Amino acid sequence: MAQTTPPAFGGLSQQDLDWLAVFKSANPVQAADLAAAFDMACNVLRERGYTCATDDRADKLRGALARYVTESQR
Repeated sequence: MAQTTPPAFGGLSQQDLDWLAVFKSANPVQAADLAAAFDMACNVLRERGYTCATDDRADKLRGALARYVTESQR
């Protein structure tokens, strides 16, 4: 099995890109739910003194939320 170099910190792997595509292709109701979940997660992080960047790391979180929602529906 070939070793692949992980993306740089904050960079997006192919899996991240795939799940981000799912996030971006959600129907309007799902998109609103996923956006609300992302906003709530960021708000909790900020309340606890963390930041919630609007960069590749945010896209990783959006993709992870889409994956969680998709897989929990199966």
